[in-house]
Amino acid sequence: MLSRRNLLALVTGVVGGLAVSGCGDAGTMAYFLTPEQRIEPKIKHLAIEKDDKKPAPRVVILTWRAELETRPEFINADRQLAENLGRELKDLAKGSDEKLEVISGRKVEEFKNNHPNWRQMELPEMGRKFDADHLIYLEINQMSLYEPGSFNQLLRGRANVSLTLVDVKEPDEVPRRATLNCIHPGDAPGPVPVDTEMQPHQFCEKFLNYVARQMSHYFSKYPREERYRME
Repeated sequence: MLSRRNLLALVTGVVGGLAVSGCGDAGTMAYFLTPEQRIEPKIKHLAIEKDDKKPAPRVVILTWRAELETRPEFINADRQLAENLGRELKDLAKGSDEKLEVISGRKVEEFKNNHPNWRQMELPEMGRKFDADHLIYLEINQMSLYEPGSFNQLLRGRANVSLTLVDVKEPDEVPRRATLNCIHPGDAPGPVPVDTEMQPHQFCEKFLNYVARQMSHYFSKYPREERYRME
């Protein structure tokens, strides 16, 4: 299978040849043949080309949650969010013929259990414990499932998450930070009624998938249609 780089070179050669020979509209041919352009990430693209001789970058994802709503759906929300983000990043890399290694959530939880005061460690130091190239730190500041004033009868997720990216191999580099605020569903579809077809635990799972997808846009290039994606 051709890599994106080789495919782009092939397309450029084909379109150039058509232009020289005067065969058809080279611009139209380029539109249909050129690989889809992706939107740049909001922080940094972490994956590399699959045919790059360097090993796949190793990424570790750690999470911390503030006092969220005391609901059973949120018991493991931080772990689930990290797992979902890791999956999204790997899927985006695979879909673009790139490579990226995400350290398993099991190893992260073992590390936390063996280091009860892990939050007092510097982020680069934690990254080195996993022999990682990059560390993503997610701090869940706020998360809710219900539309305010609906007496828990309407579901609409809200999340505020602080994101930090650390280049572990460059400890002197300033960590990159951003904040994700999201509401799902948006105003157009509106909140979802609680009924037999959509229970809170089902909605929570869908919402965490949505938040993870939004977070992946900070660390990976993504297809243009993702800008309008609503699941």
